[in-house]
Amino acid sequence: MMGGDVAAGLLLAVCAFMLAFVPRRIMATGIGAGVAMTIAVVVSWQMLPVKVAFAGCWISLIVTAMLVYFPQVLRHAPWAAPVLAANTGFWAGQVILVEGDWHDLVPVLPVWLAVVPAIVCVARGWVLPVRIVTSWLLAVALLVGSIPYLVVHPGYEADHKE
Repeated sequence: MMGGDVAAGLLLAVCAFMLAFVPRRIMATGIGAGVAMTIAVVVSWQMLPVKVAFAGCWISLIVTAMLVYFPQVLRHAPWAAPVLAANTGFWAGQVILVEGDWHDLVPVLPVWLAVVPAIVCVARGWVLPVRIVTSWLLAVALLVGSIPYLVVHPGYEADHKE
């Protein structure tokens, strides 16, 4: 058990922060694409292997977080934000699917609302808090992603024996 809903929530939160740096129409398109892709993946029941799903999730989280630190890339390629949001929706759906079922969408999808305080901060020129919270999310993702491979303890090993 690697925490599919936690991984999906972290990924969607970072994507919401990234979307705060783009114009509102592109942001709305990105959120719509991300939500639609997450729901489509979970409803389709087409699972990737667990390690592939989590690797894709963590790689997408890192790439999306880099765009919070370097949002000028999104100004030069406005199409990238909805594409990345759909990508995060895909990987969020995959990690939810490999660790649970469609009921796990209920606590995860409201994470998209993190875009609201991020928009307020970016509009006022306070980009530093958004970047700091993104750094925290990256640290949590590093811990969530690495602990299953570093420590042998109940919940991560099938028979709990060394």
